[in-house]
Amino acid sequence: MLACGDDSDRPARDASTDPVAPDSGPPPSDAATCEPACATGDLCCSGTEGVAECIDPRTSMEHCGRCDLECTPERGDSCEQGFCACGLVREGCLGTQRDTCCTDGAGMRTCRNLDIDVAHCGACGSACDPRRANGCRNGVCECGDLRTDCPGTPEATCCNSALGADCFDLRTSRAHCGACNFACPFGFRCLDGVCSLEGMECSPQCTFPDVCCRGECCDVTFCRDDGCTVT
Repeated sequence: MLACGDDSDRPARDASTDPVAPDSGPPPSDAATCEPACATGDLCCSGTEGVAECIDPRTSMEHCGRCDLECTPERGDSCEQGFCACGLVREGCLGTQRDTCCTDGAGMRTCRNLDIDVAHCGACGSACDPRRANGCRNGVCECGDLRTDCPGTPEATCCNSALGADCFDLRTSRAHCGACNFACPFGFRCLDGVCSLEGMECSPQCTFPDVCCRGECCDVTFCRDDGCTVT
């Protein structure tokens, strides 16, 4: 059996809701009755307008594995041997928030947990913007321990570091100057998203990731006490 997504937190299947083998026992007293009797392996189910009909539970999208178990888009795309199949996952998904059949970026159909999946947060295809959030909790994109995501602007971007994720002002943060995790060296300040030696500004303003080194713009590795020096 092929795995899908992160199965470590997929809920156990509920025998009361999941497909069962056609020969799992005698039909209930209120089951549909087909005349003549269905062929071996087929089931008698209530079909169009409630009319009883014989169906093949191994392939029927409306009665997959048992009567009235429909392979909805949340469960899968086809009925394979009595199970709703989601792409290559032949036992399909439960069709719940924590186990829904979604299409990934490569066009493959897989089971996803909409409560925690950053690529499908709250709904299939609803991806968290990394500038705004680094995780998905209970179907909501969040940045670190914040209850909401960041605006995703230079003034408030979600950055994930060894100390955890939070919203940072990329214009002034020494640890995240101009971009997440671009730290200014000792003696530099972050001015308008550019690391500037001793807080001195350059004109015209340097373009990230260059630094402002005593009035000159260059890579930080070429910044010396007397200015930029290319060696």
